[in-house]
Amino acid sequence: MNILAIDTIPLPFDTHHLARDCRLIHLPDEIETVEASEQLNRLFRDASAGTFITIEVSAARTDIMTILARQGADLIDIEIRFTYHRKTPLSSPAKEKDIDLLFVDKTDPAPFICLAKDLKWSRLYQDPHLPPNRVRALWEASIQNHLDGLSDKVAVAVTASGPSGFVAIKNGKGGSYSLFIVGILTSYRNRGIGTQLVRSVGENSWPSTVTVGTSIKHLAARKAYENAGFTPASYTAIYHFHAT
Repeated sequence: MNILAIDTIPLPFDTHHLARDCRLIHLPDEIETVEASEQLNRLFRDASAGTFITIEVSAARTDIMTILARQGADLIDIEIRFTYHRKTPLSSPAKEKDIDLLFVDKTDPAPFICLAKDLKWSRLYQDPHLPPNRVRALWEASIQNHLDGLSDKVAVAVTASGPSGFVAIKNGKGGSYSLFIVGILTSYRNRGIGTQLVRSVGENSWPSTVTVGTSIKHLAARKAYENAGFTPASYTAIYHFHAT
């Protein structure tokens, strides 16, 4: 039997902003239960104090979820990953008519930095062990970097009064695209702009695969994505382990 080694991936950006050693584990779907238990136990036992490990595992693997809970990891969230399907019946057209949708390499981050405080459904904000001020600083820097050229493309919604929302787009495997950050300024919400933005990205990328993820608890985002033609494709359990 081939043993699937569990590797921890360093997260230097998170480490810098959260002031702790941040790492990521993505557990493969095919890993055996006993194998996962032994390796996770060893990794958690050997982790230095202050190490912060994020573990991603399919929500279908309830056996491993039980193991993680027993070994001291906290279930933070379930992420739903949506995939765009062009033939899906679309509903709830945008109420905002005078809107331009632009696809650019970068855009001025300044109007959107304030959105960092609104990302309450991110796994980092949901973790009570992480200082909210550090999480906010991390998201401010992330928005700054992605809109200033880190993303492969940015979709921007612009109204007569200025920019109203954006989508940071990353290139994935096999010509696919991932919507990394979707943000709409407070005064422009509930107008259908977010739905129109992500639908536009899906249409402009067709027939390439386009995905976007959100918390299972974020009902507004889920509704917007489904209205835009995205359908749930996978569910991932997100666990956090803080070594002491």
